[in-house]
Amino acid sequence: MKKRGILTVGLIAATLALTSCDINELLHQNYVNPVPGEDEQGGGGSGGDKTQYGVNIENKSDLRVEWRVNDPNRTISIAVTPKANITTLINSGELTIKSSNPAVIKVEGRSLVAAGAGTATITVAYKNATDNVQITVLDKLSNKTKFGIQHEGTLEDPLDNADACKVGEYCNEHNIDATEEFFYIQGEVDSFYHLPGARPDGAVSWYLKKGANDKTKFEVYKAYFQDADKKKVNIGEDDIWVGAKTTVYSKITYYKDYKQPETSGDVVLTKVEGTKPETHTYEVNVAQALEAAGKLEEGEMSIDQYVITGIITKVDTAYDSEYGNISISIGDTVDATNTLSVYRGKTTDEVAPKLIKGAQVKVSGLLQKRVTSSGAIQLQVPQGSTIELLKESDIPVTPEVIHDVTFAEAYEVAEALEAGKITDDQYSTTGFVTEIVKEFDTQYGNVSFNFAAEKGGTTVLQAYRCKVSAEVAAKITVNAKVKVTGKLKKYVKDNVTTLEFDANCVAEVLEEGDEPTPTPETQKVTVAQALEIISKLEDGATTTESYELTGYVTEITEPYSSYKNMSFKVADEKGGTTTLLIFRAKCDEETSKKVLVGAQVKVTGKLQKYVKDQTTTPEFTGAASIEIVKEAEGEAPETQKVTVAQALEIISKLE
Repeated sequence: MKKRGILTVGLIAATLALTSCDINELLHQNYVNPVPGEDEQGGGGSGGDKTQYGVNIENKSDLRVEWRVNDPNRTISIAVTPKANITTLINSGELTIKSSNPAVIKVEGRSLVAAGAGTATITVAYKNATDNVQITVLDKLSNKTKFGIQHEGTLEDPLDNADACKVGEYCNEHNIDATEEFFYIQGEVDSFYHLPGARPDGAVSWYLKKGANDKTKFEVYKAYFQDADKKKVNIGEDDIWVGAKTTVYSKITYYKDYKQPETSGDVVLTKVEGTKPETHTYEVNVAQALEAAGKLEEGEMSIDQYVITGIITKVDTAYDSEYGNISISIGDTVDATNTLSVYRGKTTDEVAPKLIKGAQVKVSGLLQKRVTSSGAIQLQVPQGSTIELLKESDIPVTPEVIHDVTFAEAYEVAEALEAGKITDDQYSTTGFVTEIVKEFDTQYGNVSFNFAAEKGGTTVLQAYRCKVSAEVAAKITVNAKVKVTGKLKKYVKDNVTTLEFDANCVAEVLEEGDEPTPTPETQKVTVAQALEIISKLEDGATTTESYELTGYVTEITEPYSSYKNMSFKVADEKGGTTTLLIFRAKCDEETSKKVLVGAQVKVTGKLQKYVKDQTTTPEFTGAASIEIVKEAEGEAPETQKVTVAQALEIISKLE
């Protein structure tokens, strides 16, 4: 024991100029409580083990940088001697990380969580060696101070349009995906982006009215009501209207593609105030509709409904069978120059092929004086209208022009387009598959792949959501020679350009390519085993292997939708609290009615560590079907019917 005392005195004498914190760390780094051995420094161990163990916190300086309550978690970097896998040591309990004050800093694996204001010492212990670091956590900044805004964003002091836009701009300036903070945001509905009923998933989106000095309108993107069980409830057309005063609860982001500050993630509509004005429905021709739209303020949307009879002068965007909508221009005559744009009007698979130039239609919806991103004024019927066919076109259908071109020519045509534009004519070219971008989707009958002029080529076009049969899809493999026909598009997002054949293009296989990689045998796992596998994945990663999982439904998180899928949580036993999210598993409507709490189900798919806004969600994804192993006992609970007033009262009592 004498040598140890000499060592300690020597260390203290050599470091008189250091702070007490630094002295403490020096004494504890690799030398605290060593087991006596030949050199008396971290050697020894039970059973005569002469190994010298050491542990070192490598990023102390980074951990001491100013840190506030609710700031992003920090990761402690650790090295040990002899070298070993830190995660393995933590999981086995051989290496521990402890906080002297969990109320200030909580330890979650290797992550440190700023839980409260104060100071805590983080101690790492491995075998007979320890190291520590003292960290101070400051109280969180108020939202007013952090973002430079006028309101705090609480229920009592919600953000207005100007504040919400300013927070969005903060995200853009600091290159943040979305705020950590949730805000209450209040404002008057100026116009809708997604009217009630416009989206298959039932979400509603709108813009807030600008204040006198505001330059931008804040967008509330894809909002829902929330019931007592915190499940999404669709917003109906009688629940919200232009001019209504709304309060929502959400994070905030900045959508760079459109330079638009908006809500992020799940958006809850907590309150609607005001009285819906009496509305009228007017039956008009196109000229009258244009006159009414022209009287609106820039960006304004009408309160009244219009039923507009007109002739299709142009199909602006082809029918999208996935969403059931089409964009057209209509006039009072087929060759009219004053036309009204009908944006993503709803129709059916049966009617859509007849919506061509010269067809007479009846469009029911609102009117809007829209300001485009380029500043141009566009008079339109916004998304959410319905299109009814009155009379088929009597204009002889001219066979659509299909240009047979070389791969290089097709690439040149697509490259010459303006960003986001699509060719009017169709093109057909051949090439060799270089990559399967998205596997064949049995629900929609499409596949996405890249192809080039030669095998292994790096200059590629993408066949996006290419319509093929299951038999053809099985032959679309790397190095297969294919012929693709469709319209060309220059797709641009986040400053990345993709030259492609647009959705609904078709393909035929001229020469088969490589044999598809054999599908590995599906491994059966429990919920506990699946969670363990996911915990070892990198953030955002998905397993390459498929897994079969059987479990009991504990909660329905997303009810069955028009996309023919649903999300729910499962556990290894009925009522279990250790659960895994089954994300948007596909099934038919009859099966969905049997996916109830307590039912035992079987799904096959992949495991994913989904990370968004620094929140990690373990997920089971890509399930193409749901098998009911055992139905839930008893009948499904009845859905309670409520008025808007009752729903708002229930929501007001939620946390």
